[in-house]
Amino acid sequence: MQAMSYRPYASGSCTVSMQRPAECSGTMTSRYFHKSIFFSNEWELIEGIDSMLNQVGGPQEAFTPRNFLKASRKNIKSRRAEEEMAADTNIIPMQAETKATFVIDVQYRQHASWQGTITWAEKGETRRFRSVLEMLRLMSEAQPEQETVDWKGEE
Repeated sequence: MQAMSYRPYASGSCTVSMQRPAECSGTMTSRYFHKSIFFSNEWELIEGIDSMLNQVGGPQEAFTPRNFLKASRKNIKSRRAEEEMAADTNIIPMQAETKATFVIDVQYRQHASWQGTITWAEKGETRRFRSVLEMLRLMSEAQPEQETVDWKGEE
């Protein structure tokens, strides 16, 4: 059995500064690595946090993610290493025009999602989230009022 490498002081916590909340773009800063990376949409934010959690060593994933590609484990590892090196080129300084700042603390990665807390720094409010979708919905509250799609309405 292979021993799991878990760093006792590893933090699943990061700070997300959104310059354009309506577009979900900004910077993500890892408290553990003291680095910031740029993200331009929700997917890049989720991938960035997930990659950070994997590299920090916790919280551990409760399952092996499914994928469409039938790549060998070796190819997946080398592809991840290439992506991480590419991500390092996206390191940018914090920008002064931040519209909303969130401190995200992922405490668990169970049921194919994340659970933890999110703090909206400008308002000083903390909420628990039970999934990535719920976390994104909490973050969307920083956006200016947006019109919702009326699926039942007439055209």
